[in-house]
Amino acid sequence: MIKNEKIYKLFRITLLFSLLISISCLNMATNLPTTKTDIAKIRSIEHSDMKVIVHTDANDYSISADRYARGATKDFISDCFYNDKYASIKYETRNKEIVDLYYAKKDFVSAVSPSNEDTNVLSIALQKRPTLVYLNKSDVSYEYIIGLLNESLTKKIEIILAINPVTRNIEYAMMDK
Repeated sequence: MIKNEKIYKLFRITLLFSLLISISCLNMATNLPTTKTDIAKIRSIEHSDMKVIVHTDANDYSISADRYARGATKDFISDCFYNDKYASIKYETRNKEIVDLYYAKKDFVSAVSPSNEDTNVLSIALQKRPTLVYLNKSDVSYEYIIGLLNESLTKKIEIILAINPVTRNIEYAMMDK
């Protein structure tokens, strides 16, 4: 009888431990980034009663019809579409619902601050902008973006940057095709 009780206790402890690990993994999965930023030219706009679909070369994004109609969103999307401008599109990864929109601009990189372990943010100087912009080292795309910034700096070629106008953080970058 004592042997069975020990086995039962061991089983309960193992089960409890497995449950804790599962909860921990679930918490980590829910902390994954739910938004992503792309740079694209808007190729067409499709209207319906409930949604507006914004078509680019690579993806289709949606925005609710009432959000599209209010504020500057409609003007912004129309400006990008009719004037062939790059748009920075921040969207929900699950359903490609547009969260935020702003212009993506071409620029040359003048300087990148040296990377050290004390700071979590790099400062970047651009030729066409009078203020510094920043790149957060904890960004998911950090390695990709810093590679493009360094390539732009060394080869003196233009880069297209999605810079959040409020925080001045670089959210995405790409080379012009």
